[in-house]
Amino acid sequence: MFAYKFYKRLKMLALRSINWSDPILLDQFPFREDPVRALTRSIEIIKYFEEVCDRIDITELNQARNAQDALAAQATIWDALMKEKRFTR
Repeated sequence: MFAYKFYKRLKMLALRSINWSDPILLDQFPFREDPVRALTRSIEIIKYFEEVCDRIDITELNQARNAQDALAAQATIWDALMKEKRFTR
């Protein structure tokens, strides 16, 4: 489940590429959790992914996409998450 949610959040990159300025909606169904805490956490995560998106080398990501090299694209994204070049291309 984490991997699915993680990559879904990276869709923020696509929104940035079209200069999206409308709100990003959150589906919140905190049946067991405190709703204020759940929403606060979601906002924290969105802000973190904004920081990650700022670190992604878009030129490198586009080169990987044009070459249809999923592993290179994945490495580019993980490097941004880890804040260092860790993964081979």
